[in-house]
Amino acid sequence: DAPGRLRWSAAGHPPSLLRRADGRVEVLDGAQSPMLGARTERHREHEAVFGVGDLLLMYTDGLIEDRRRSLGDGIALLAGQLAVADVDDLSTLSQTLIAAGPATVEDDAAFVAVRALAAIA
Repeated sequence: DAPGRLRWSAAGHPPSLLRRADGRVEVLDGAQSPMLGARTERHREHEAVFGVGDLLLMYTDGLIEDRRRSLGDGIALLAGQLAVADVDDLSTLSQTLIAAGPATVEDDAAFVAVRALAAIA
């Protein structure tokens, strides 16, 4: 099975997380660009291998923001939870990721998870 390629750009969003099939989690913090709508020509893209069993997690800042910790600590906590999460059960995955967030959510908290179940042509 040949792996696919994932290309992304971030426009003011928190970095996506890429959980490899073996459970390792990578923070996709490259390709940070100005927020959408900013008047600039500067736009960065990055690429990574996206193989069978890998899971891409995109999320809003409400899932990691907590006044008691830094954004970096929130991202690290979320990455740690994703590493041990059961990615075969959407309900369990959701509960695990929400548990990594703040006790009191003060902002929108949403995520999208995409998993490669077969080789991408």
